[in-house]
Amino acid sequence: MLAVLGTTYNGKSLRAKIGAWRIARALNHSGIELVSNHCFPSTYGLADLGVKKNKLIAWDVPHAFTPDQFSTKTLGQHEPKRLAYAGSIAESKGVGDLLEAVAVMSNGGRSVVLDVAGGGAALSDMKDRTARLGIDKKVNFHGLISNDRVVEYFRKADVVILPSRDGYSEAFPLTLFEAVASRTPIVCSSHPTFRAVLRDGVDACIFRSEDPVDCARVIGRVLDDPELYSRLSDAADRSWIRFKGPVDWRTMVKTWIFDGPHAPWLEQNKLHHFPDLQERLAKLESAT
Repeated sequence: MLAVLGTTYNGKSLRAKIGAWRIARALNHSGIELVSNHCFPSTYGLADLGVKKNKLIAWDVPHAFTPDQFSTKTLGQHEPKRLAYAGSIAESKGVGDLLEAVAVMSNGGRSVVLDVAGGGAALSDMKDRTARLGIDKKVNFHGLISNDRVVEYFRKADVVILPSRDGYSEAFPLTLFEAVASRTPIVCSSHPTFRAVLRDGVDACIFRSEDPVDCARVIGRVLDDPELYSRLSDAADRSWIRFKGPVDWRTMVKTWIFDGPHAPWLEQNKLHHFPDLQERLAKLESAT
């Protein structure tokens, strides 16, 4: 058996911790030959839970867009400034917090418009919330859009927001890759997955999870500082190198099927051959 995941186990409650322990114990079963999670942060997270490093491997997918396809952005003088979010429309993804942040900014006199792409059971509730907050004219819900359009949509925005709450099982969202590829500065929450690889003021600007007022403050920090804005945009290609997983998902699966779990290519990419996450990121940073 090959276990392929795209999640993290960040819950702080006793029930969540017991559930994570049970997951780790199951993944260590001898019947599971290889365990793969999306990119390095979530894979290191499994190791922290106790999953054996000699059976862990970080997967990734080919990306249609990369930062070298776009030029560094500068902060424009236009108003209103455009904010963008793409993903599931859910409270746990921080969408409600983002709407509250837009209301805080609007009430404070800042001219912004938020574009939201995605679907979910909470979509109707979120639309109703914009009306209650008095920002229904400042938020556009675009529904589901293709991945190709996401990068175009992010590129046109002034800031991309990733507001996931800490308890959300965020592995390494493709929208983060799409945001970095677009070179549009990122404002994200302090979710454990983001904190593991994003440096505040270097790769992104980070606000306290579930804190709309702090989210509004940090968005304003980016929009009020042209030098910071350009620096975040220019850092995209270096951030890209730090994020990526080492193996392509399809190649990993085919190699496992035809050559087995101890195939040389799989062996050299297993987690126990890599340094700890922070040490690895430090080496990559010094190399770039």
